[in-house]
Amino acid sequence: MENGLNEKLSRRAALSKIAKIGIGVGVAAVVAGVGGYYTWQTLAGPKKKGYVWGDSPYENEEVWYWTLTRCLHYYAEDLGDKVITLDPHTHTDLQIRDIRYLVAQGIDGLMCAPTSMEGLVEVLDWVKGQGIPVVTYDSDAKTPSVSICTRVDSFTIGKQAAEKLIEVMKADGVEPKGKVFIVHDRPENLVQVARKDGMESVLKNYPGLEITEYTAFSTMEKAKTAITEACHTLGKPVIVMATNMPQLTGAVEGLKAAGMASPRGKGEHVYVGGIDVGPDTIHYMKEGLIDVGVDQPNLFYGPLSIKFLRLIKEKGEDALPPIGSTVTFDYDKPEGLQSDGTYNIVFDPDKEYAGVRPFEYPPPPSKVVEFSGHRWLQLSAIVVTPEIAETAPIWANVAKKWFKIG
Repeated sequence: MENGLNEKLSRRAALSKIAKIGIGVGVAAVVAGVGGYYTWQTLAGPKKKGYVWGDSPYENEEVWYWTLTRCLHYYAEDLGDKVITLDPHTHTDLQIRDIRYLVAQGIDGLMCAPTSMEGLVEVLDWVKGQGIPVVTYDSDAKTPSVSICTRVDSFTIGKQAAEKLIEVMKADGVEPKGKVFIVHDRPENLVQVARKDGMESVLKNYPGLEITEYTAFSTMEKAKTAITEACHTLGKPVIVMATNMPQLTGAVEGLKAAGMASPRGKGEHVYVGGIDVGPDTIHYMKEGLIDVGVDQPNLFYGPLSIKFLRLIKEKGEDALPPIGSTVTFDYDKPEGLQSDGTYNIVFDPDKEYAGVRPFEYPPPPSKVVEFSGHRWLQLSAIVVTPEIAETAPIWANVAKKWFKIG
């Protein structure tokens, strides 16, 4: 994620006060704390002897990551595999320590969400040198020692959000014409800049739209202030967009403070859209104040990582989706390379884990590109509108059943 990994420190800050909970689901799970290791013992043994995978997430202190890790463990258990998950708490030095510890436990493969693109290179090269395959998810490292990375492209998800927002406006018979306010973190945060640029790549196709950018340092309070002041000084916008959840929430609050927030279909509605769909986003969608949100298909990150590690162990790295191919998720076709050059991946859409069917709605076709000498599967984001806000396969809805949150 370029140099913008600092984005993760605040993108879901609205949930950071929720108490931390265990993620063990019947496989051995270890979550590393700064002061040591805490273990949840296996309640029931795996169905059959399988692999032991090491998992080093970016962190495991937010609900978004809880859902990712829980789904990963459910899927592993289903296959008869075990996963050891160590939480580095966003610290690169701890993540390096954890990865070395995982290798010492005899893992068959490593999946990792690097806390630094450059800072993890040496240790990941070392892991690969031990004959242990490495895959990454959600973030990446600049080394060919990674076999494949699974994550979204920031520019593309910004583009998706803007495209859907324009589509909603046109469906209402509203011409894309007037002022546009876009709130993002700061120029140094390359992740959010890419999201913003993706939005603008769509909006700039409409000459009648006048775009003004604001920085809010990924905080709800600064986003609220920026939008309130913009409304008072420049006038009512036709579109407001934001590049993460706290800023999206703040943008709505800013419109409300300026007296310019009205539900869709009532009065002169301001069309609002952005990145990250959390509980606040869903709440505002139900009120008719947010029209579009996009979020990462994080439930697929862990299972795809396990699937890729298994492919490498059993068939070699060449069995992975090749660079330049398009990955499809057509459950009616066999898995692997297809006659048309696409690569199909299959999960069981009916598989249910604690009341959730995580694979029922797979991502759309996704490209495999090259990044730092390895494959990057660029998954598309899930586009959420008010009509499906409470049923969409996103982390905020899954958390209601798995963690009784929301």
